Amino acid sequence: MPVISLAQARSSGATTAALALARRWPRPVVVVEADPAGGDLAARYGVATSPGLVDLAAMPGTHPATLHSVAQNLGGVDVVAAPVGAEVVLGALDALGPGADWIERTEAGVDVLVDCGRLPLPPTGVPTLLEVAHLPVFLARPTAPSVVSLRQRLGSVPESIKRHAVIVLVGDRPYPADEIAATIGLPVLGVLADDPVAAAALGSAEPVRMGHSALLRSAEVLAEAMVARCARENARTLATVAESSRRWSAVTPRARFSFSQNGTR
Repeated sequence: MPVISLAQARSSGATTAALALARRWPRPVVVVEADPAGGDLAARYGVATSPGLVDLAAMPGTHPATLHSVAQNLGGVDVVAAPVGAEVVLGALDALGPGADWIERTEAGVDVLVDCGRLPLPPTGVPTLLEVAHLPVFLARPTAPSVVSLRQRLGSVPESIKRHAVIVLVGDRPYPADEIAATIGLPVLGVLADDPVAAAALGSAEPVRMGHSALLRSAEVLAEAMVARCARENARTLATVAESSRRWSAVTPRARFSFSQNGTR
């Protein structure tokens, strides 16, 4: 159950990216709208914000969070929609818990795409949902203002997050991906097509006609790359845990012998 959290610099389309990726995600997936500035998906689709994020926050903490029970199908995507008001969103996120333990209790077999909105400027801390993500994703446009803004905002992101974070570019001009990666110091995982027509259709009630758009074609490639990267990270983590366990097992007999020599059991 990978958790992929998306955050943006300036207006790079994190919400649109989450929807596009979910439309082409190769496994069951739910989008959680968790932008501290407030949600807009319910307004885009002309629906109520309940069921949604507030209902998720009201679930008893002792039971698994069944995201589908508080999700709405918006344009073919299961979405846990957030209220429009920032204060209500912040209250719901606070009620869910600072450690985002509810994610660990999410039903098995469901991947989670989290729209975290805009990265804050230093020294403000980053959203908790970026800290617990298996793959933190930072979106930027390949323009000087967007790249500068992202680099500035990454000053609030701890190294523990940046170590396994990636950049996704929205569009491929004017600056190339390798130059942006070198400037920011994070790898570019892929490029989401800058397709304003398809992006507008994605926010409508009937986005079926955009199936062959450049936006969704690029989202399909990117979704596969994200799933593969999460799998590699998980395998690396399991290998590290196994190696640590092996080393501990190797030194344990010697430690016990040392204790017995000192008359301690």
